[in-house]
Amino acid sequence: MLKHIFTDPLGIVCFDDYFAHVESLKGALPPTIYAFASDVSRYVLQGTRTLHDAWVENLSFRVGYMEASNEIETSSLNLDLRQAQGGMIRMTYGGVSAWSFSGAPERWPDHAVDLLAHEFDVVSDSLFAHRLAFDRNVSLEVLFRTFSFEETES
Repeated sequence: MLKHIFTDPLGIVCFDDYFAHVESLKGALPPTIYAFASDVSRYVLQGTRTLHDAWVENLSFRVGYMEASNEIETSSLNLDLRQAQGGMIRMTYGGVSAWSFSGAPERWPDHAVDLLAHEFDVVSDSLFAHRLAFDRNVSLEVLFRTFSFEETES
């Protein structure tokens, strides 16, 4: 599912290719996405800003239609994550063209799945992807046009 972050044969998660890829996309990513995607503190194993080991607390998708039409006017997805070191982060994706939340936990279905790694990418001129890989074979991918986030401390 992830295209630039991988686990080597020793079981070490490797981010070098991903951060090089993000740097190569600097001109193609809006500043908000680039700042978030290139922020190493969002990926470290421990820290107050990391998404590693976060749990999904809420996932909601909303579509707004043009009046008296089936034409989509707005589409957004909110993802609320409870961070492992405390605090919450809400990521809001606008102009969502597709999203997929897949996989059933392979074991312990009554326990949260931990976010292992995530990556941003460019899909086309104004379409971006955020891929999130969780443990126990669960994943989320969002294709979107705008991105914002807000954090709260617990």
